[in-house]
Amino acid sequence: MSVGVRLFTTFVVGLSLTAAPDTGHREEPPRRISQVAHACQRPPGAPRASDVIMRTLSWHPANAKDPHDTMAAIRDFRVSRLEWAYVNNKGWIEQVKGSGRVFGGAVSAPSYVPENRQADWFEKVVILNLDGEPIIAPWKRTWKRTLWGCINNPELERGYLEYLKGYVDAGVDVMQRDES
Repeated sequence: MSVGVRLFTTFVVGLSLTAAPDTGHREEPPRRISQVAHACQRPPGAPRASDVIMRTLSWHPANAKDPHDTMAAIRDFRVSRLEWAYVNNKGWIEQVKGSGRVFGGAVSAPSYVPENRQADWFEKVVILNLDGEPIIAPWKRTWKRTLWGCINNPELERGYLEYLKGYVDAGVDVMQRDES
């Protein structure tokens, strides 16, 4: 028996024992989780228990030589929601929604970088530590673009809101705020 199964079994037995009523003399059989559990109220737009969710960082095929196809994967895996998707493109969003699925975009503080920026633009809008040095997230140390944009910076905030507006205008159903 694996550790995960043992832990789950211990958890279930623990639940069953603690859920059993105190009857004094006569022992009643332990109650099952299905007898104790109740459905939670999900917020509007939240996935259903039956939803199949897929994430994508980019749309495929990206070019004629790209063997991958986002819409084919969505169909093949019977995906009901494409979420946490960094593909802010009205045509792609319409394709997903037109197929009867939910489209969820994604945004993070460094999502917006102006095309006409100066070489040092990003360094001027990053989160700094108490010594005034840019903070680099530990998991991003090997990435090319490692800095965190500071959403409190008015220039980055303007761009960030423009980026979000682009998703809304393209018809996004839900948004995922990535990082913090």
